[in-house]
Amino acid sequence: MKDIWDYAIEVQSELNEICKPLEEGNIKFAYDRIFTDYSVITLVNYDRNWLEFCKTIRSDAFNNHKANRLYLSEVLSTPIGKLNHFLWPTILLDGNDSMLIDKFNVANGISFFQKKHDIIECWSFVMDCTHEQGDLFLLDNMNFLKQFILYFNHHSKSLVETLITSKISLPKLPKELVLSIINQKRQPQAITRDIQIQKYSINITENNRINLTKREVECLQNLALGKSIKEIADILDISDRTVEVYLNNIKIKSGYNHRSQLVSMYLKSDINILK
Repeated sequence: MKDIWDYAIEVQSELNEICKPLEEGNIKFAYDRIFTDYSVITLVNYDRNWLEFCKTIRSDAFNNHKANRLYLSEVLSTPIGKLNHFLWPTILLDGNDSMLIDKFNVANGISFFQKKHDIIECWSFVMDCTHEQGDLFLLDNMNFLKQFILYFNHHSKSLVETLITSKISLPKLPKELVLSIINQKRQPQAITRDIQIQKYSINITENNRINLTKREVECLQNLALGKSIKEIADILDISDRTVEVYLNNIKIKSGYNHRSQLVSMYLKSDINILK
C-alpha cells in the first residue's frame, strides 16, 4: 500500500514547482495537517536529506524525539484562529535529535501553525547546517514566508485533497501522548523565541518608502561603500549566498534591478527606524 513518503516522491515535480519561490533562499518546506482524530497528512518538497529526516523523525507517530514533542506542545496548545510561529530550538536538542541533524544536514527551522475547529495546519521552513545564522535569516524573512503560505494553500489544493480522499496519512498520534502534552505544565519561554525584528524605513522617492530589515540595511550600506559580495559576507559573518538573497529582497521591494540603482537609492535616502 502506498504510504505518505511514496506519495511525496510521486508528486515531487508538482510540489517542487509550487515551492520554486523558496529556491532563492535554499529553503526546505513541509506541510502538516492534523485532524480531530489525530491522524496526520504531510507534504514534503523533495530533497533526499530533508525527506529522510522527516521520515525518520516522524517514525512511531512522533513519539521518540524531543523535537517533535516540543513541536506538538506548541501546535496543540495554540488558540483557534491565530497564526502562531515556533522557532525550532536546535540548541535544546541532544541525543537522537542531535545525531539526526548531523546525519541529514538539517538545522535551523521555523514552523507556522493555525488551529481551526476541525483541523490544525502547520507550515515548516528549514535551512541546512551550511547556512550561517539560518534562524535569523528565516526571522528576517517572516513576511515572505507568510506570503508563501497563502501561495502554497492556493496551489496545493489538489495534492492535499488526494491525500485526504485516498486516506494516505501517518499513523495517528497516540491519544496518551496528546493528553500528556496538553496537560503538561508548559514553559513557553523555554522553548520559543519571541524575537522582534527591527525594521527600517527608507525612501525610494519623495512619496514612496519601503521597509527593510536590519540585515538588508547592513548589506545595502556595505554595498554603497564599494564592498563586494564576498567582503560583505565576511564583514557580517554570513554566506555569500545569504548576502545575495538580502540584496535580491531589496530589489523586489524597491523595484530596482541593478546594484548601482540600489546604491544610488541608498545615497539619496534617509533611513528611519520603525517603532
